[in-house]
Amino acid sequence: MSTTFQKLPKTPNLTEMTYLRIKQSVLTGSIEPSFWLTEEHIATQLGVSKSPVREALNRLEGEGLISDRGAPRGVRAAVLPQRSYRSLQLAGCIGATFDF
Repeated sequence: MSTTFQKLPKTPNLTEMTYLRIKQSVLTGSIEPSFWLTEEHIATQLGVSKSPVREALNRLEGEGLISDRGAPRGVRAAVLPQRSYRSLQLAGCIGATFDF
């Protein structure tokens, strides 16, 4: 007897969803470059533990979208030139705003 299953759709895991939400907030300007956010604050606002937040922030730091990582485990959004923001917007990388 042979059973076949349809493949399940790929859904983002919690870390990926956290990453996308923070990235969206940085790119839309919801997180101002001078505003300091802690991992704990972000985790509380998103309703997740600090682990997916930490992993997402590591990835965003590698992309140059956040800066000043350090004590007390917080970040600042990087300053993006308006031209970069507009090109990301046109490319469809920026959509709805997600506020913290």
